[in-house]
Amino acid sequence: MNKSTFLSLLAKMSAGTITEKENLRLESAMAENAYFRSIYQEFSYYMAQKTPFETDIEAKLEEIWEKIAQEMPAPEIRVMPKRTVPMWIRVASVVLLVIGTGFFLINNFRSDARLYSQRISADTEKLFVTLDDGTQVWLNENSSIEYNDDFGAEKRELKLTGEAFFDVAHNAEVPFQVHAQNVDVRVKGTAFNVNATENGKVEVALLRGSVAVSSKKLKNKEILLKPNQRLTMRNGEKTGLDTIIRPQLAQSADTIPNDVKWTNKQLNFNREKLSNLARLMENRYGVQITIVSETLKSQRFTGTISDESLSEMLEALRLSYPFEYEIVGKRVVIKAP
Repeated sequence: MNKSTFLSLLAKMSAGTITEKENLRLESAMAENAYFRSIYQEFSYYMAQKTPFETDIEAKLEEIWEKIAQEMPAPEIRVMPKRTVPMWIRVASVVLLVIGTGFFLINNFRSDARLYSQRISADTEKLFVTLDDGTQVWLNENSSIEYNDDFGAEKRELKLTGEAFFDVAHNAEVPFQVHAQNVDVRVKGTAFNVNATENGKVEVALLRGSVAVSSKKLKNKEILLKPNQRLTMRNGEKTGLDTIIRPQLAQSADTIPNDVKWTNKQLNFNREKLSNLARLMENRYGVQITIVSETLKSQRFTGTISDESLSEMLEALRLSYPFEYEIVGKRVVIKAP
């Protein structure tokens, strides 16, 4: 894929006009090209920061392309001349390739059994993202998650660096697993916070549901947490288990546990469906939201939440895509205009 096609597809994606076929083509190009992935990551960060008044997306894409080109030169595509190769050399090449590949895979398996192909990171600002299985993740600053392309299908496994709050989509057949330093957390459907920002120390705070925490030093034994409990592990060993404050339906600064208060501060989101943002607002403002339009549910939004009220948040979203809403007590109804 050439530059103009790639940038054109990115522009369509940001505008929400990209077709399913074009989106697959875009994803395939990024999977095969590290340079394209760098452009996409930089563009995603820009989209999360931009104001509604910034509309010259094409110019910004060109600017990002030039910036990445200076940091990471675009790969050259070379066409090698066709040559006749003797059969014995072809056979030898195949043998060497098979042996070499086997050696590479074995050594990589021994050195690190968990290799991940996808990475989502929050550098200087917090980030909200919805994974393919419907799980919602709040990433704290200087934190990241890594997972494989098959996440959500037959397994739900990821690696956490830093701190994150997970609201896990329920799936009893496919447990959700988080690897943080030398601690593993296994769940089926729950809401919990994992803090692995300090070297050797991991804290797991459970708000609802159940989680099982394990490590090599526990010798295959699991520590089961109940709602409102916080487990502290250091170098894979249990060092503390205490109780956290249970959040009430009408959340305030005094009812939200200290472990998850950071999720109520400024948060970025990029191309999130309104249905996902509704769940975010339900957790943030302690309300129940109903969206009566299927078209609205799938409409995507990009922006930042800081200290806005619920009505201010809804008004900001309406600037990007028109809709009507009604707030009655703790219930919110969103519908097409």
